[in-house]
Amino acid sequence: MGTITGIASLPGPALGGCLYERNPNTLLALGAGLETLVIPVILLFVKEPKREEKVPQ
Repeated sequence: MGTITGIASLPGPALGGCLYERNPNTLLALGAGLETLVIPVILLFVKEPKREEKVPQ
């Protein structure tokens, strides 16, 4: 799993550098747009596990 994550994140710095050279505000806009898309998905589909109640001894 770590290798896949590393390979998938490899082009990130190069892509960020290219976007920054064109316009530094592009990175801010792209990050805000991704957050706008991801936050509702997290709120709708990611559930916290139920806590087990501890019985006092």
